[in-house]
Amino acid sequence: MLNSTPDHADPATTARSRGGLSRRAVRIVFACGGLYFGWRWAFGAHGPAWRHALQVLVTMLLLVTVAELVRWLRGRRGGRQPGGFPVRALVGAKLVLVAVALGVEYLLHRWVSADSAQLVVGVGLGVAIAVIGPVLHRRHNRPGAQLRVPVPALDRGDV
Repeated sequence: MLNSTPDHADPATTARSRGGLSRRAVRIVFACGGLYFGWRWAFGAHGPAWRHALQVLVTMLLLVTVAELVRWLRGRRGGRQPGGFPVRALVGAKLVLVAVALGVEYLLHRWVSADSAQLVVGVGLGVAIAVIGPVLHRRHNRPGAQLRVPVPALDRGDV
């Protein structure tokens, strides 16, 4: 007798059946994002490093907002409650990433020209997004990985 439900499901097939992206698609999206933000840092703005850091950060935060809106709309259309992004963690990670990139660029100014420092940091930022992004995406999008906020238990004697 043929078993129509396998004991173990392919993660890519499972993600697509839930309306998500396959692992390959996630890697491609983050690689494109890494290319874009690396290019944006290295070549997108001339001027002080803090200015292009601010531009990259604002663009990242806008994309998180748009992605959250799309996810919410897809959940409403599908008739199920969508799980939200861990927005605080994403914003915090983006702040740390941009702060580290800015700090590295200022440190590199000691040894190389400003244009070279921008290029090196842009490449590093692009690689970091392309490599770390899919890992964090899998971590935050696996079943049961919704953000849980611990609620302290109240002692009824204190009320």
